[in-house]
Amino acid sequence: MEDNRVRCQFEDCKSYDVVKNGKVMHGQVQRYKCLTCQRSFTLLASKKHCFSEREQVLAYFLYVCGVRQSLIARRLQVTHTTVKRWINKVNNGLCLKKVGNLLPKTRTTLSFGSVSIKFSPKRSEK
Repeated sequence: MEDNRVRCQFEDCKSYDVVKNGKVMHGQVQRYKCLTCQRSFTLLASKKHCFSEREQVLAYFLYVCGVRQSLIARRLQVTHTTVKRWINKVNNGLCLKKVGNLLPKTRTTLSFGSVSIKFSPKRSEK
């Protein structure tokens, strides 16, 4: 018997926990979001054109911390134009609400080539 359920398109996930998430190309192609890995995809797109919000926010924070767009692009395996578009998206306020939710909740050091970024979350005042 054939299984017609939609499955996450990413090799490291392959979850069936997927929901519809809008349409692209003038409403002709259904977009999906995996609830397990939080990545978005279409069944027709190649895997390299689907990026998680975490990757986009990471690119923005690396840029703010002084990492060149070309290095960010190389490490995330995207074009520098894609990185520039993500940065502009955050700067224009299109996804600022999501940024806070994607930050680490504990102290973390992120190493990115020769750059190390230390995240230290603010303590909430009671």
